[in-house]
Amino acid sequence: MTQPLHHNSAERIGRRLGRLWQSLTQLQARCRHALVQAGLSTLAANCLIAAIWLFVAAAVLYYSLWIVIVAACVIGLLIAGVSDLPNSVDCEYKWRNGFMGFGLYNEDGLRVDLHDPEKKID
Repeated sequence: MTQPLHHNSAERIGRRLGRLWQSLTQLQARCRHALVQAGLSTLAANCLIAAIWLFVAAAVLYYSLWIVIVAACVIGLLIAGVSDLPNSVDCEYKWRNGFMGFGLYNEDGLRVDLHDPEKKID
């Protein structure tokens, strides 16, 4: 059976994430080796690297939490209808015959276009 010539996007993303993870673990091993060579014990080097991993994970979770909170607030405001803009479909003026003749009227029945009843159209 032949291998497919093209990889789909999921395979490419998986390979990239695998290479990223592999490079991170190699960096971790190099850092551990450098710390041990500098005179730290293996236990202390492992604890220091674990503390760095925990700090990075906490920072990522902290910032992702704020992004989720802001997104939830925006979505909540949109669902609640706070995004009612003056030019939305509900607030548009309508052409109709009203108290002051044919023209643009708002929901309250007031004419909003410029109107001069004394002016004659030629």
